[in-house]
Amino acid sequence: MSIKLTYLFALVFLTSFHLSGNGASLFDKENQVESMPSWLYVSGSQRIRYESLNKQFRSQGQGGDQQVALRTLLAIGIKSSDFNFVIEAGDSRAFLDDNDSPLSTSMVNPVELIQTYLMWEHQNLFEKDGHSSLRVGRLTLDVGSRRLVARSKFRNTMNTFSGAEWKYETKQGNELQMFYTLPVNRAPADISDLKNNHIEYDRPSGRAHFWGVSYTDKSLIQSHELTIFSLGLHENDSKKTTTSNRDLITTGIVVKKPRKAGHFDYLMESVYQFGESRKSKKVTDKVDLEHFAHFHRVEIGFSAPVSYAPRVALEYDYASGDSNGKDGRNERFDSLFGARRFDYGPTGIYGPFKRSNLNSIGLRITARPSRFTEFMSSYRGFWRASKSDAWVASGISDVANVAPRFLGQQLEVRMRWKIVPHTLHLELGSAYLRAGKFSRIMEPKTSKKNIYYGYAQVSYMY
Repeated sequence: MSIKLTYLFALVFLTSFHLSGNGASLFDKENQVESMPSWLYVSGSQRIRYESLNKQFRSQGQGGDQQVALRTLLAIGIKSSDFNFVIEAGDSRAFLDDNDSPLSTSMVNPVELIQTYLMWEHQNLFEKDGHSSLRVGRLTLDVGSRRLVARSKFRNTMNTFSGAEWKYETKQGNELQMFYTLPVNRAPADISDLKNNHIEYDRPSGRAHFWGVSYTDKSLIQSHELTIFSLGLHENDSKKTTTSNRDLITTGIVVKKPRKAGHFDYLMESVYQFGESRKSKKVTDKVDLEHFAHFHRVEIGFSAPVSYAPRVALEYDYASGDSNGKDGRNERFDSLFGARRFDYGPTGIYGPFKRSNLNSIGLRITARPSRFTEFMSSYRGFWRASKSDAWVASGISDVANVAPRFLGQQLEVRMRWKIVPHTLHLELGSAYLRAGKFSRIMEPKTSKKNIYYGYAQVSYMY
């Protein structure tokens, strides 16, 4: 424990010294920017988060957990009139975790190239004021609502891809996005290497391909927006990586009316997924199943026309589960490379819910008392969509269909404070999960009713 603490504080100190180098003050952004030539761009961030969990919700979980998650990002760009070259490096580590902590590459990925790409930009393509950009290399991606493809924000590590992405934006703001990539496998995979923050470089397996097309129209009547998209994931096992051999096409539509003070807003998203997949990543699993699944989200909100911008929203999500484990079909929705924190609460050592076999309704309240502070409170109830499928994020299954669908109720609160805007941010959050009878019936010796999670996070950007 003492060695981990010493290493942690040394790393924070050295990183902070680097970020405030060249004699500039830690918070003096203007001096740092002015010292850079016009063709050079440098940005970065240092984030440290302490998380605590009193009891486990995972299958066969014992006791609580804690973690210090540290993430450092540094991006350097070289700019010219039409071409930009960008390198972004990241270092994601975890400290103080307990012996049974569910460590994975979503928490640990030390000293890694997040992005390395060449970007070509062109104005007035196809029409006046139209903007086109082409990126080639290692990339992070955001697509549509970010529920299926996202550059992680809360999570400690990133999804990265090797390939090409083309975007075209019209003067009305309509956007076409197309990409073809090879997903990059994060490392290390061995639990002992994860605990020791062992450096092992990421690489694509070469046996997985991921592509997509997305179009967003923002010129509809009454400020409505429409997004249609299609994504393809085709993967096979390699010598070093086992997969679910997913051969999936995921297509969907999003209709929304953006938020505006004094008005109602809404979002409706429907996604369908078909192809073939396997039940698990086990080497012994050789059965290809017919895959058909779907996901739907409805959100209706109202923003009050007062200074602190309070908004109340009703949210509903449905992600299909597998209705029969012996019929040769897989109906469990796969959320691919999406983010889930903004819908279902914090992840990290928590994260009890995914967009798989889920039926959930909730109420969310947000407010901005000032330009520098934001508060959010959310309440949600969670059920299994299919009674024969598992509580996916926990790994607790019910093959015999003997337990109820109800998984529990979650109350979440969060506060964000921009101590120094664009430079130093503080975030505090907590979640209370009152687990339903499902887990306590299926695993009575380990499952508990009241689960508490909390975190404190400080971010420095430059």
